[in-house]
Amino acid sequence: VTGKVSKFDPCNKNVFYNNSPHETLPLFILLHGGGGANDISEINKGLLKLGVSTLIFDAYKMNGFAQIPFTSNFHRQRMILPIAVGALKWAAKQTKFKFNGIYIYGFSNGATVAVNLAGKSNTKKLKGIVAEGTSNSGAGLGLPNKIKNQLLMIYGELDNLSSPVNKRRWNSSSKCMFNRLLKYDGIPLGTAQNCNDNKNPKEFSITIEDWAKQVKLINEGTLNFKYINGGAHGIMNGKLELMTRADFMKKIGRKAPEFMKRTGWNSGGDELAKKELLNVISNFAKFK
Repeated sequence: VTGKVSKFDPCNKNVFYNNSPHETLPLFILLHGGGGANDISEINKGLLKLGVSTLIFDAYKMNGFAQIPFTSNFHRQRMILPIAVGALKWAAKQTKFKFNGIYIYGFSNGATVAVNLAGKSNTKKLKGIVAEGTSNSGAGLGLPNKIKNQLLMIYGELDNLSSPVNKRRWNSSSKCMFNRLLKYDGIPLGTAQNCNDNKNPKEFSITIEDWAKQVKLINEGTLNFKYINGGAHGIMNGKLELMTRADFMKKIGRKAPEFMKRTGWNSGGDELAKKELLNVISNFAKFK
């Protein structure tokens, strides 16, 4: 993905605002992952049933891709980030739609964007950020050195996507070569500064588990983790399936190199995990 990326446009046909009549409940801005807006369709339905307002968009379609682009984590996140920032600014200025505070929820690549937004100084109307299934080591943008907001990081206990089958996303690292430096207003310095495609590309980045022990919490920022039993990657997105990346490739009719047999690709969640995810989010946002 080259050139300038799109900004938030509330009139774009790929932006959807779901207004709740419950003005005492918050607005959730949902950031999708590598699969586009379809990634967040089920979490959107679940949140709407709880009575909150939601704002969703498809960053890929807003950038002119009719189909999901085959590109790296960084370029996916690069498209999601400015639209997410613009959506937050737009929502914070709203007078037509009534809601009680704003929360950001990000999934997968959208979760990595959300974690970086937690290190950015934002409007006081932003009450918290939820990141589900953040990429290994924050592959793409990396992870911020500071957190200035209330951040809840959620993983399905079985989430080993793109990790060795016996590891999990939070304790498995990715190579520095998958990170890029992005100059964007307000995005904090982080792990990608010394670990990217140009600097130490063959080294491995810090795991999320170890990063959590050293990240600085400032301006009343908080960091908490929740691991959900019976869940994997994308808890709301279908039934729980335990498989390797090779199994997944076979499922979609494609050949898989040998290394994919050793790479995890667990996805979905059982019904109790789906209920627990929504329960955790509602407790975090204090609207249950």
